[in-house]
Amino acid sequence: KSNTADFKMKYYNSDGGESTFCGNGGRCIAAFAYKKGYAKVNMVFEATDGLHNAKIIDAENVELEMNDVDKITEFPDGYFLDTGSPHFVKVVKNLNNIDVYNEGKRISKEERFFSKTTNVNFVEIEKEGVKIATYERGVENETLSCGTGAIAAAIIFAKYYNPEINQVNIKSKGGKLLVSFTNIDNQYKNIKLTASAKYVFSGKLQ
Repeated sequence: KSNTADFKMKYYNSDGGESTFCGNGGRCIAAFAYKKGYAKVNMVFEATDGLHNAKIIDAENVELEMNDVDKITEFPDGYFLDTGSPHFVKVVKNLNNIDVYNEGKRISKEERFFSKTTNVNFVEIEKEGVKIATYERGVENETLSCGTGAIAAAIIFAKYYNPEINQVNIKSKGGKLLVSFTNIDNQYKNIKLTASAKYVFSGKLQ
């Protein structure tokens, strides 16, 4: 329950620790809340980084509104930004040649970042958008898809590679996502993450 929204979301990594915001988890919890009748098609929920609007597009697709991004730290080998969770984005020529686990793990714990650890995204630029692979802190491994990582990759692609666009197609191993936004003086606002959230199974504790 939440005193300020339809419900409150808490996100836990697989290491058991409560973590910062999860974009794909946010879409899934919105789909779940709608399915259970806790919220309507348009909803607002509370998370660690504030309030988020979400919308049920159809039987599978959910649109999630994210917080604004106005700061990007540039490094010689990539970019660091916070999209609800901290992310380092490194652009590579061939994603298939990257050892996501070992390279991501090494970068994740480097002292140059402003938090204890960071998520690490390897991004390959394609004609129709970007392809991404993510090493997630807390999971301490590569994950098939990361919503906040997809947003970080989309913003970096738009800012440094194609500043005329306002939406980016993201291809991850777990599926496709669409990130849209408004760029106002290099401040990214109205950020929305849209993709499918499929109901897989249910269980009961006895």
